[in-house]
Amino acid sequence: MKGALLVLSLIVLAPCRLAGQQQSQLTAALRLAQDGRIDSARATLRRMEQSTVPTDTLFPGILYSSALISPTAEEVRQKLQRVIVEFPFSRWAEPSMIALAQLDYANGDPAGAGRTLDKFRTDHATSSLYPVAALWGARAGFDVKDSSIACQWVRDGLARVGDDASTRAELIALGRRCAAAGTVTVVQAPASPPAAPTAAVPAAPSPTPDTIVRPAVAATPAAYAVQIVAANSQEAADEMLDRARKAGFKGVIVKDGGYFKVRLGEYATRAEASAAAAKVKARLGGAPFVVAP
Repeated sequence: MKGALLVLSLIVLAPCRLAGQQQSQLTAALRLAQDGRIDSARATLRRMEQSTVPTDTLFPGILYSSALISPTAEEVRQKLQRVIVEFPFSRWAEPSMIALAQLDYANGDPAGAGRTLDKFRTDHATSSLYPVAALWGARAGFDVKDSSIACQWVRDGLARVGDDASTRAELIALGRRCAAAGTVTVVQAPASPPAAPTAAVPAAPSPTPDTIVRPAVAATPAAYAVQIVAANSQEAADEMLDRARKAGFKGVIVKDGGYFKVRLGEYATRAEASAAAAKVKARLGGAPFVVAP
C-alpha cells in the first residue's frame, strides 16, 4: 500500500497533461482519484479494463491510470510493466517507465530505478518527458554513489528542460553536487525551449555523422529524414529499426557523437519530411522529428 500511494502522490496529476487523452470516462475516473474517492476510481477503471479490448488504443491508458491507484506496490508494478512491454509505442509507455522508476526509488531500490531510466534513455531519447527522467536518473545515480552517471543525467536534463521551471530548479540543485565535485559546471538553463528538438545531448557531439552503421536504404546527404530515436547501443538501434520496418518504413542507422540514430526515409523538402513525421508518429508513437541534410 505504501509504495502504491507514494507513486500516486507523485504523478496522479500527470496523465492528462502527459498523454493528452480526451476520453471522458477515463478523465472522470482520474478526477475521482484526485478528489480522494479512490475506491470509486478503482471500480470505474476496473469496469473499463474488463470492457475494453487490448487492441483499443485507450487500453494502455486504462492500465496506466489503474496502476497509479492500485492498492499494492506489486499491482502497481505489474500494470506498469504491462504497459511498457505490451504497448511500447503507446503514448503511455513513457510515463509508465518514469512511474516504475519512481516506485523503485520510493521503495529503496535506486539501482532498479536507474536501470529502468537507462532503458528510457535508449527507447525514448526524444521524449518530452526526458528532463523528468533525467531528474530521477540523477537522484538514483547519487544514491548509488555513481556521480558520473548522476551528473550526465543533470547535463542532459538541463539541456532539454525548456520552460519547466520546477524540474529545472531541481536539476540545478542536484547539479551543485556535481559542481562541488568538479564534475560539471551548472548554469541557469534558458526559460524557453530550444528552437528545434534533439534526440539526445552528448557532451561533445560530432558536427556530422561519421559512419553509416547499418544502411537499409541508400542514404544521400542532400535528403531530409525523420529521426525516431538516438540509442546508446547498436542493439537498441537495430531493434527500433526492425520495429519501424514492420510498420512499413525504411531507414538507416547513423552513428553520430557516440549515439546510434535511427532515421527513416529520404525527402526532398522539409514539408515532405514533416508530413512523413506525422505518419511515423501515428504508427510508432514517440516524438519523431525532421533532420536536415
